[in-house]
Amino acid sequence: MYLFFALLYGGPDTLMPIASALAAIIGVLLMLWNRVVSYLHRFVQSLSRRPLKLPTQNPPSIRRRDAGRDRAS
Repeated sequence: MYLFFALLYGGPDTLMPIASALAAIIGVLLMLWNRVVSYLHRFVQSLSRRPLKLPTQNPPSIRRRDAGRDRAS
């Protein structure tokens, strides 16, 4: 049991590079925050868009202008 906790110990020589890399990533995100948010917004909108369903036929209430005319004349 004590060996398990001993293996979980992270000394300064282990944690400083991890903290530095995390700080660099957060710094880049903060510098480009406006773009990050806009890309995230576009991504969420693209997921939430519903595909357009086009009707296969015109509804009966819509008629063509020349529907009653004879084409042969």
